[in-house]
Amino acid sequence: MTNELFIMDFESFNIFDAFGMNETTEDKADEVKETKKAKAEVVDIAADEVADTVDLESEAEDSVVISDSTEEEAKDKASKKKAAPKKKKESTLVGPVVVKGIGFTFTYGDNGVKYKPVEVAKAAYDAGYKEVALMELYHDGVSTVFCNFKKATNEDEQIGERVTILSGENRASYQTSDFGDLEAEEVSVFDLSLKYVESHPDFKGCSLCVDTAIESATPVFTKKVTLVDDKDYAVYSDGGNQTLTGAQIKNLYPEKDVTVVAYTSDADILFIGATTKNRVTASRSDFGIEGESRSVKTKELYRLPFVLWIETYGTKAQLTADNFGGKAVVDKNDIVDYLKNYYRIFRSQSRKFDISYDRNAGIVGVAVVSGEKGAAVAAPSFNIVSNVITFPFYRVDSEYKERVENTELGIFRGYENVETHDVHGVTFERKLPKIPAYLLSDIIKEFSKDLSKENMVQIYWSVNDQCYYIKKPTASYTKVRVLYEMCHTDDILALTIHSHNTMTGRFSAIDDADEIYTGLFGVIGNLDKNELTMSFRAGMEGSFTTIKCSELFSFDGFGGICA
Repeated sequence: MTNELFIMDFESFNIFDAFGMNETTEDKADEVKETKKAKAEVVDIAADEVADTVDLESEAEDSVVISDSTEEEAKDKASKKKAAPKKKKESTLVGPVVVKGIGFTFTYGDNGVKYKPVEVAKAAYDAGYKEVALMELYHDGVSTVFCNFKKATNEDEQIGERVTILSGENRASYQTSDFGDLEAEEVSVFDLSLKYVESHPDFKGCSLCVDTAIESATPVFTKKVTLVDDKDYAVYSDGGNQTLTGAQIKNLYPEKDVTVVAYTSDADILFIGATTKNRVTASRSDFGIEGESRSVKTKELYRLPFVLWIETYGTKAQLTADNFGGKAVVDKNDIVDYLKNYYRIFRSQSRKFDISYDRNAGIVGVAVVSGEKGAAVAAPSFNIVSNVITFPFYRVDSEYKERVENTELGIFRGYENVETHDVHGVTFERKLPKIPAYLLSDIIKEFSKDLSKENMVQIYWSVNDQCYYIKKPTASYTKVRVLYEMCHTDDILALTIHSHNTMTGRFSAIDDADEIYTGLFGVIGNLDKNELTMSFRAGMEGSFTTIKCSELFSFDGFGGICA
């Protein structure tokens, strides 16, 4: 088999016939004249309105009444307005005061003695319930302080040398040395929560609020449950989980104007907090805490195993430590180096790559976030053949092996030379339905707005809504070039299409160098004429096969058809 040369034909496409339009060049000229005339009328009307406004303002000035107040009286009035508001009287509670925490109850003070809410919270902290410093506190204005979950700490932050997780009488202490192969600066809050759940399964799904200054943390849940009075619930408590009805849970907090808040873990255990309109304002100094909690992000690491979601290609792969020489964690460079073994685009020096990490789902998303289109270089009459290195799982046939990219968009096939790694004979088999032609019509209208520059859009398939939509990437545009950026998405990139404005709709060498990833591509040109020109193709590793417009778009319901 020898290298194949493909003639890159482009299609001529009358947009007005295809979409049932009868507009002519003369019609366009008439529209421009009418638009200019309408704008002129608007300007005349606006001028009259401005004149009327000036007259009204002059009349208003004539009607001003000068006050008889003296300058001293005016200053006196102004000073009264700026007077500081009266300081709100600080609330007190009457002892004995009860602190109702999530999983604990603490009683403080003598009968009939008045205490400040902050004083009660400090007493609970000194008694060993340090979590009160990490929680939102409320009071009922009588004799009770309530605890509720506070905002969780960023999962990417380091935990410090050691930390104790507090939840009522439960205590669980950890040091960075407890986390196996991870270095101290690599142990994150997320790792700590996983470690905690291993020995405390009731807390599955929790996040953590961590304070490195006091080396303490408290679990945090965000999923709320609306309590049903006659329904049974498993409720967390220090003495073992209790089975209570919704009505019984509410009766645990009989105080007036108290809102019971029930949170559920992934293990279907309820954690009960409470709020009121009275917030307890407490600072770190009120608890005697010295220094601030240290916020330091861990090194960007990805825990194996994980699913690698190559967003630009629409492919997924389950990776384990075996794929990375036995490593338990890898960084961005490890992932990019791994992908260089399989995809030409990751060996490009001009590309930027971005990685997102969903720890809970175990998915690492990789996106190529920059690229370039352009018509500055004349288009060649054949496909540029790419160089790729060997995939270990390909079937070998004599001097060629089959290369298959099974993506969400469709199946791309080609043949790779065993010695040179050139890819030839690319074919494409669609999985998703054809794209509605009205989206093509919208794209042409968008491209026609400004013919002094190139333009670019992308068509995505919504995974949730099962339909196509257009997205315009962040980009800079010139007459002959587009520099674009992409972002992370869970949807499928179905087609990347750009304009060559008044030039021919033919792929250029710049386009060939950019479109080395697996996907579908299009270009539209001669947008200043009724007869547009356009080209579409499927590509894999920089090798392409031409696709007709009618193979990509569905023209059902339109008067004409794109052949």
